[in-house]
Amino acid sequence: MSHLGGKKKSPYNWAYEHTQNLKEKTETLENSEVKKDIEGYIKNISEDDYSPGYWTILKNISLAYCINPFGKILERNNITNTVCLDLFSGCGVTPMKDPNKEKIEWIVGSPIITTNMTDYPFKKYFFCDRNTKSIKLLKKILSSFGKDKYNHRFHCDDANKCIRKIVDEIKNRYVFAFIDPTGFQWNWESMELLFNLSKFDILMNFQTSMVDRIGGNKEKEFFGPCASEVSEFSRDGKLKRYVSQIENRGLYVSSIRVGMDETDRYYYHLLHISPRGTYKGIIETLKDKIERFNGSTIEKVWNDLHGYSRQSTLPVNDE
Repeated sequence: MSHLGGKKKSPYNWAYEHTQNLKEKTETLENSEVKKDIEGYIKNISEDDYSPGYWTILKNISLAYCINPFGKILERNNITNTVCLDLFSGCGVTPMKDPNKEKIEWIVGSPIITTNMTDYPFKKYFFCDRNTKSIKLLKKILSSFGKDKYNHRFHCDDANKCIRKIVDEIKNRYVFAFIDPTGFQWNWESMELLFNLSKFDILMNFQTSMVDRIGGNKEKEFFGPCASEVSEFSRDGKLKRYVSQIENRGLYVSSIRVGMDETDRYYYHLLHISPRGTYKGIIETLKDKIERFNGSTIEKVWNDLHGYSRQSTLPVNDE
């Protein structure tokens, strides 16, 4: 892909602006009254509640990259009755652990990105998480940013139950759904409820490297009609079958592979699902950037976020 000046910019150089925005919002919380609540929350979380590596940052960068141009196009098309649906919202920050350090760090998560990092906020937000403490902290964090609480709806519930409760309320609106489970808690029946909405875009985390661990009823619930076919498939084969099942509904799907390091032990795919493919150019650019990340470039992003290396802020270009 061509860039200004004929040079191909490095993934890090492209991500720099979004990284700085994440850092700015993180520092806002670090200097706010809610910092003690965040520290208390993180102190008591288990290993299952944080991400043990750098790659999760790319989900946040991807969401930050998409949210503003999506909103601009919606406004251009006079689509104003908009909803943001965050079905695995967590507490509002993303706890993470540097592989080389014991301390658990954190950066702002999806609720802060969708409410505070766009010029085109949604008319209504639905946040869902089954953890009572997470929802309680999320309310405090959003309040600390001074956002109108009446535009926010909070559901302490299983995501699959939550969507069934609210689907009638959102069915005639435009819905942007961010689906980021920690495992495979999201069911195919719930996905189909989103497919029946009048206008929507979905950004979903498909945890490819973990897909072999599902099994049993969970596999049936997650894969739906194609569950009986995928047992003997490779990880990427299961992803392809899942995607084809969506495409058979007449929907546009783009798949972005995240986490292509030397070991290939941990990787996932971000799926963009839409009935129209309106944002195809935006997503293709995102795919080009994200899939060129490697261990060293994402480590530079991490270091910049946490101030470990000021050198990481220097422009870097691919040879």
